[in-house]
Amino acid sequence: MKKIAVIGAESTGKTWLCEALATHYKTAWAPEYARDYFNDSDIYNYTLNDLEQIAKQQLELEKHHAGKAFRYLFCDTTLITLKIWAELEFNTVP
Repeated sequence: MKKIAVIGAESTGKTWLCEALATHYKTAWAPEYARDYFNDSDIYNYTLNDLEQIAKQQLELEKHHAGKAFRYLFCDTTLITLKIWAELEFNTVP
């Protein structure tokens, strides 16, 4: 199975694209965990610890959905996004 990550700025259609690709290829896709993390909290200023927790949960989501995937797993983000956030906001990457 190949993991294909869709990355880009917020609100550019990554989720829609992942869903459409997964439907077309009759496989699974993994949503972006960070969206739920921030929507379910009152966090406006995230910390490096938040990014670490998001990264762990993103990997768990991908692992979960990989078990349902056939040939491809489309991912609505990747850890590269969290790496960029960490570098920009904290000048370090855990």
